[in-house]
Amino acid sequence: MSLPVDAYYDITCSKCAKSRSTDFQMGMMTSKPTLQKYAQSEGWQHINGKTYCPECAKALLSTWLKVEENAPPVLHDFDGLESKTRAKYWVIAHDGMVVKGHIYKNQYSTTGYAVQISGDTCVNNVTHWMKPIKRGARK
Repeated sequence: MSLPVDAYYDITCSKCAKSRSTDFQMGMMTSKPTLQKYAQSEGWQHINGKTYCPECAKALLSTWLKVEENAPPVLHDFDGLESKTRAKYWVIAHDGMVVKGHIYKNQYSTTGYAVQISGDTCVNNVTHWMKPIKRGARK
């Protein structure tokens, strides 16, 4: 006779090791998509392959540069993909989405900057950006 097994999912911060279920007292979820949806709405972030709780994400993102105050370096001053940056940068869009790609000037973006993720896929309205992490750099 086989016993039924319940599966529960949790999420843990890569920096402070706090868990959503115990340290934030949110309980565990029975499906990964549901957990991802709730965690993202609560402010959990997945940046550069690491997961950050809302507290650590806020501290990390406070070190990012605001586009309005310190524009990212673009190669040219005109609209279009030709003006994209040489390196890929981590950016935050107006809806809180964190992506990595080439920043370029875009007339359709309210902030004036967008990021090309791949091919024709773009995210408009970049509000914050972070310089790229060099490969092999030690922390």
